[in-house]
Parts: sequence; structure tokens; C-alpha cells
Amino acid sequence: DFLKTLQSPPLTIFVTSFPHYAVDGFLVDAVDYLVKPVMFDRFLKAVNKAKERLDGRRHEAESIRTQEDHFFIRKEGQYLKLHYDDVVYIAAFGDFVKIFTSTENHLTLVNLKHIEEQLPASIFIRVHRSYLVNVMKIHALDGSEIKADHYAIPLGQSYKDQVYSFVVSKKLVKRFGEDSSEEL
Repeated sequence: DFLKTLQSPPLTIFVTSFPHYAVDGFLVDAVDYLVKPVMFDRFLKAVNKAKERLDGRRHEAESIRTQEDHFFIRKEGQYLKLHYDDVVYIAAFGDFVKIFTSTENHLTLVNLKHIEEQLPASIFIRVHRSYLVNVMKIHALDGSEIKADHYAIPLGQSYKDQVYSFVVSKKLVKRFGEDSSEEL
């Protein structure tokens, strides 16, 4: 009854002494239904079945993620596909943005605020009132500048703490006992 109330129930293996409830268990999409006493090989089979189902879910989620690795912009009368991994940073130019990749740049009629709202926040971070940067492209930063690919991008004073927290703090290798709140 409890599983029926959940919107996204977990993978479940029922272990019980009541075999007549097995049908109810499978109606809630249980992975397996084991009747006591449970033999180890039967238990192992149920766990492997759950693991296969979990791996299938992960594979499906990964497949969806790889399909959603890009966006389109309108440029010179056509729609141009850009992959997130190719974008180094995006700069504001009034009502336009210029999107910089390792090899070229693209100017399109959309403002920085709107493109920021439409791109994944886990990949692109605002580092200045006029710049978004792909966090995976950042290879160095100091108090006033971010180095991403072969570009130097200004780091806005009011964005320093957020950028440091998002990009560096969880990945910073520290000496034993060193405080991670050190300023840039």
C-alpha cells in the first residue's frame, strides 16, 4: 500500500512469509518477491535483477544527457547547432551575445540574461555582468581574471565568491588543517 502512494517508487524486493501477496507486489512493479525462508542463490538472483534494472536506468539517463548536449542559435538566416563542450564563454554586446569557441565566434541576437536562463547552470556560470563561462573550460583564475582555453575573461568583483565556491572550493587540494575560505 505504501509503494502505491509514491510517485517514483524505489526498486523493491519484497521478502515475506505470505506468498499470496506476490501478485500485489508485481502490480507495484517490484523487482522480485521472495518467500521465506530465502535461499542465498535466490536472494542473489533478485539482487542481480535489481542491479540490472538500476544499470538500465543509468544507461537511459546517460543516453538522454548525451542527446541534450547542445543548443541552437540563429546566425545569418540559419539555425546553427553549438555543443556545450565547444563553447568557452559568452560575452554580452547590448542586445546581442558573442559566443566564443576554441576556433571561432558567433554573434546572435539574444541578450545575456535570456541565454543564461536557457543554458544549464551546471555548465555555464556568470563571472561578470557581461560574461558567462563554461566551467569545464576554466583552467586558472585569480582575483580579477579567469583563464579559459586561450582566452582571458574578467572576473567581476561581485561574482568572485560565487565563482570560487562553484568552481574551486570543492575541488581544491589543501594542506591538512588549511582553511578553504581563503580569498582569491
